[in-house]
Order: sequence, then structure tokens, then C-alpha cells
Amino acid sequence: MGGYFAYNIAKELNIKAVLFNPALHSRSYEPDIEEFKTKEYNPLLYFILGKNDLLIKPEKTILLIENENCNLMFFEHGHDTPYQLFQSVITDIIAGDVK
Repeated sequence: MGGYFAYNIAKELNIKAVLFNPALHSRSYEPDIEEFKTKEYNPLLYFILGKNDLLIKPEKTILLIENENCNLMFFEHGHDTPYQLFQSVITDIIAGDVK
């Protein structure tokens, strides 16, 4: 649920975030954090979604984030992001190759 919490923290603090297959839905546990969310900000969020993720379906994530200020990237991985892909995406974002 790291992506879920990173998503909410980024929105509260108005900071960019890179989220790999974040569990914004289909969780076995629903934390009670509604009283802590102000929803005032819409920072730039990078969503890296695995087309083959059977745990957190990218189609559901897309529906939840349609009003977000985001950059969507799709790759052929499942829920677990391969290290090489993680490294490549982070390097490209830091270098400014992904807007």
C-alpha cells in the first residue's frame, strides 16, 4: 500500500510523486484517513502501470485518476516492477526526459 499512501501524501503536501502500480483500489484493508485529507491540491503525479498487473488492474486506476494532473506510462510488467524498469523510469523523470 506504499503507492496509496504516497499518493495521498503527495496530494496533501502538493508535491510531485512517482507511483508504480499504486493500490488506489482493490485493497484488502481500507485505512480511515478521510479526516486527514483536504483535497486542495492537484500536484503532478507520474503513474507507472503494468498492463499485466492482475492484482491492481490498471483500467480501474485510470478511472479513479481521470481528473488528476498526471502522466500515465504503461509497460508490460505485472504488479511487481522489475528493477531495470524502475531504474529507467526514475532516471528519465529526474533527467527531465518525461514531462
